[in-house]
Amino acid sequence: MLLFLATALVSVPQDLDRSLLTGVVEPYLAAEHVPGVVVALVVDGRPGPVEAFGLADLASERPMTRETRFQVGSVTKPFTATLVALLADDGALDANDPFAKHLPPGTVVPEPLRAITLLQLGTHTSGLPREPVNRVNLPDTPSVMVPMSVAELLDGLATTELEGEPGAKVVYSNLGYALLGAAVAGDDYPELLRERVLAPLGMTRSGVFLGDDVVPDLASCYWPEDAEPVAREPWRFESACAFSGLVSTGGDLARFVAAQMEASEDALLSPGARELLFSPHAPFPDVGGEMGFGWFVTPLPGGSLSLGHGGEVDGHSACIAFLPELRFGLVVLANRGGDAAEGLIRQLMEALLPRLMAR
Repeated sequence: MLLFLATALVSVPQDLDRSLLTGVVEPYLAAEHVPGVVVALVVDGRPGPVEAFGLADLASERPMTRETRFQVGSVTKPFTATLVALLADDGALDANDPFAKHLPPGTVVPEPLRAITLLQLGTHTSGLPREPVNRVNLPDTPSVMVPMSVAELLDGLATTELEGEPGAKVVYSNLGYALLGAAVAGDDYPELLRERVLAPLGMTRSGVFLGDDVVPDLASCYWPEDAEPVAREPWRFESACAFSGLVSTGGDLARFVAAQMEASEDALLSPGARELLFSPHAPFPDVGGEMGFGWFVTPLPGGSLSLGHGGEVDGHSACIAFLPELRFGLVVLANRGGDAAEGLIRQLMEALLPRLMAR
């Protein structure tokens, strides 16, 4: 996960426009063979400019637009964590509950797994393996997962073994987040996410599309493994989708980032929920930072923090990052997998912010 420059920032100017992005974005697209991206900003804690670059589909030359949708991959995880934080505020659960407490009666959970808490699932400290033991990838693909239901996910627990002691260290786990969503929402995750997070924030272009549902205005998917760009099929999801199933836009994700920083009385998140999400819960040496609840957290000089998360589903990549004390954030969505979005957000953070601060 990305780390940010420890730049001594005081404030972020309001006059951010396309010209300030073009000099970074267009050379990056050409150098990295990325067909197109959408970049959205959060300025002074509010959704700001959204700009589209390049093509959503190469063959038809369909342009990328501000309303183009993307599969955001693991950027779904902070949404799942936010949902859990809201339910904890309601008293429906406690983050320290064993996750098995919230599974359907009769679910077979081996003894070593029973003490794993919701908090440990959300901070990747559960000791669980990265993927479900019964995950299957489609043949002749880099890592495109065959859709899995919650029932199938839970069936796999019976033969799942820990790779580490729960609570001992951070080991990134898609399985853990799939289980977190299953524990708090079961098959109803897409609807509960819409009801508690997407709808209140006005994220009308976002949602979880299951099975063969057609996603309108979806950018075409391009695998980085292809020597020549070929539009590939998007990932398909079933009800085990809380780790990677969200579809969204740059503008909608900017609303989510702004809501993470919002502290007014009518904000989506209470101070307690924000503390749960933002607090560094465990060191994550692999990325040089710490793991919050759904967020990678990087302490900066002076006591401020940067938070972020990336995601990819082979043909799309996404990255969101923000600095709460400065009330500034960035969203990058790309229709090429791998680290296309994360690479660009690094360059934008490193090039634009110091340049703007010098003005």
